Amino acid sequence: MRVSLAKMFLEIGDVLHSMFSGLWPGIIWALTFVAGLIAPAWPPFAAVCVLVVIDMRTGRQAARHRGEDINSKGMRRSVGKIASYFYLMAAAFIMDRIFLSGLPVDEPILYLASILCAAVEFKSISENVQTVTGVNLWSKVKDRILPNTSKKTDE
Repeated sequence: MRVSLAKMFLEIGDVLHSMFSGLWPGIIWALTFVAGLIAPAWPPFAAVCVLVVIDMRTGRQAARHRGEDINSKGMRRSVGKIASYFYLMAAAFIMDRIFLSGLPVDEPILYLASILCAAVEFKSISENVQTVTGVNLWSKVKDRILPNTSKKTDE
């Protein structure tokens, strides 16, 4: 029994040594750790990334419709936008997991942050669609969600 436990701990030591005995194993271990940490939060991250890709595609169509040249500057803005959204959502996730984990909070901050990012992207997509088709999608959605704000009342 003692021999098998000692052998098991030596094997664990060998595995840990091999995990950190080079650049690539250390990078792979760190990425696996980060992926395991944010795994519960992947749906909002993925949804916002999909919206950014849709915005990028509709933005290219709108630029073609306006006769603008398509260059790497727009792609760079999209990458910067994804990074900014990731930072905001990661900070919200950390707030949820570490600082607000025991408090009675109605909605997780991560979902509120992802709704904010999604709304910004939806507005941008609707502007691009309006440029290409002439349909003002944003005002139609806004009238559906907030029907009293667009109509003036005499009260």
